[in-house]
Amino acid sequence: MTHRRQRLVALVLVGACAALAACSDDSSSTVAGEVVAGRPSLEIIGDFGFVLIPTGRIDVVVGEAQTGDVTPDEARDDATHQAPEGGSWIPVHIAHDPFGHMGISVGLTGGSPQPAQVALVVDGKTTNLGAPYRVVGDEGTADSGLDNVWVAVDERPDQIDSVRVAVTYDGLTQTVNPKTGAREAGAAEPLYVKQAQEYQAPCAQGGIETGGVELELACTIGPAQRTPYLPGAGWAAEDHAWLVLGAAVSVSRATADATAYDVVSMQPALTVDGSTPLPPDGRFGEVRRDPQRVSGTWAFDVAAEGAVSVGVEVDLRLRKSDDADPGPGTRRATVRQTVELAGELAGESG
Repeated sequence: MTHRRQRLVALVLVGACAALAACSDDSSSTVAGEVVAGRPSLEIIGDFGFVLIPTGRIDVVVGEAQTGDVTPDEARDDATHQAPEGGSWIPVHIAHDPFGHMGISVGLTGGSPQPAQVALVVDGKTTNLGAPYRVVGDEGTADSGLDNVWVAVDERPDQIDSVRVAVTYDGLTQTVNPKTGAREAGAAEPLYVKQAQEYQAPCAQGGIETGGVELELACTIGPAQRTPYLPGAGWAAEDHAWLVLGAAVSVSRATADATAYDVVSMQPALTVDGSTPLPPDGRFGEVRRDPQRVSGTWAFDVAAEGAVSVGVEVDLRLRKSDDADPGPGTRRATVRQTVELAGELAGESG
């Protein structure tokens, strides 16, 4: 009986000790890299930064790190979240402004947005925060619900040296340090420079080769604009840009050896500095044809700065207006013209 009583007492003591240990264990189950959605009404005060992408501007506010709990008043799930053991929480506000400082005009992006991702980089450790918007169909974006978040890190506030925000769009990641304003934009750097005006001008009347056929011809080059990004083509290579260039050629009258000819067809071809344009993709490189007129918009891979030489060539097929007139019934003529565009006039930002 005595041994049984001693065994029961021992079991009670062990159970009590275990219960006390459980009650006194305040270790956190949160691990670094966890992200807790914050309440949309929460106002995060801290360092502001922004990143420009083809779909607009990503604004971020990074608050001070804290070791205290994220309370039910601060968390969207109405729960209490402890900081990681030996770590802290960093509050972050994220907003997408589709009309904020449009670095690339809608005419160039063509309403073809790509998904984007936002991440927090703390002393080299990256935590993905999610998408700042949703892509709707082929042409639009909508709110993704990402706004305020709490990011768990494994350092205490006084141990954190660097906090950066990274935004990735179509394979290019930019980073910004909201505290210092330091930014690494890579190929997107031209987005942060004042956008140049588009340029448009008529071809010079002199220097047009017509293959011995007299033509009443009008030629316009432009609008022309450099851009670091094009849908489909992506980001331009280092020290390069995409030159988006429009052109239109019309012929109202053709005469050869005093015989009048009608224009049957016109086939244009453009080069820039001797290079051919990007292949047609449904937006660029397609030729619009009207009676006696052709026009289109082409995209070229060019140097990021400096003047460019635009070569215009139009192949004309002509038919004699009156069969009774002398001369062959059909003729072919090729119109050639070279137009120089100064760097700042070709859409170079500066």
